[in-house]
Amino acid sequence: MVHNDDLINNKDLFDTLRQQPKLAWPTIIMFILCIGFILISTWAAINGYISYLAACLITGTTGYFLFSPMHDAIHSSVGHSKALNTLVGRISFFYYSTFVAFELMRFIHFRHHRNANGPGDEADHIIQSGPAWFRPIKWAFLDYIYGWKYLGYWKTRPKSEKQNIIMMLLLTIVLWTLLIINGYLIELLMLWIIPQRISFFLLSFVFVYLPHLPNEVSEQEDVYRSTSNRVGMEWLLSPLMGYQNYHLVHHLYPDVPFYRMVKIWNSRLDEHLSHDPATVSPLGLYPRPAKVERNDNTHEQSSTIGDAK
Repeated sequence: MVHNDDLINNKDLFDTLRQQPKLAWPTIIMFILCIGFILISTWAAINGYISYLAACLITGTTGYFLFSPMHDAIHSSVGHSKALNTLVGRISFFYYSTFVAFELMRFIHFRHHRNANGPGDEADHIIQSGPAWFRPIKWAFLDYIYGWKYLGYWKTRPKSEKQNIIMMLLLTIVLWTLLIINGYLIELLMLWIIPQRISFFLLSFVFVYLPHLPNEVSEQEDVYRSTSNRVGMEWLLSPLMGYQNYHLVHHLYPDVPFYRMVKIWNSRLDEHLSHDPATVSPLGLYPRPAKVERNDNTHEQSSTIGDAK
């Protein structure tokens, strides 16, 4: 049995965790389970076993957890196979946003990594700014914000990428038109469109809004202060937040699978802490002030569920 202290400042472990898995089985299993829950809840509602409202809430919440596999697919972290990453990404994003293709999401997301918290063309910055009352509305429509930002780069993007986006848009128009014509408008709204918005609201709040508060330092200025780790209660927050409670780790090592993030942080803990990283208390909103010294709570970071390799 490996003691928690053996997981801290362990260079061999760090080097191992930095290696991309041939198949990220925790990610694949989570992807299959989420898609399964969405399909089963939809089937159960259509056949009268559960209400449309119950299915809407189940699907919307499941879609929130589906973000982790989809996000890892963006960073090619599901496995070595490009086809596998593309398949997981496209299937996931077909649920998320039928009008905004996976390739579009990937392009704008990579721009976020180059300029997190930066003004101008950084799409995520849009949902973090503006009147407080209007932000939750923007959270629910993150995909449309991404689509709007993408239009500014349309002329410079590869032809194949634009063809995929157009094909997805046309497929959506045809599919939705057929459903509406055949009398399935309520089903379309309750079992797909509204759950989409619930999922985007949750993931935008948890994965985009919270980790980047207070939006004062850009990634180009200081990656360790542009986003934060939510330290403490990892046993609860890691599974609930898809390990994005350690979102700073994702910006340091974007290609590391989500389930390794806490462990890889601890495996190089002293080095990470030497950069004065932004950290937030488990239920806090804003990071602690800069220049926080290491304390006895540091080792609490290693007590996490599910850090499978």
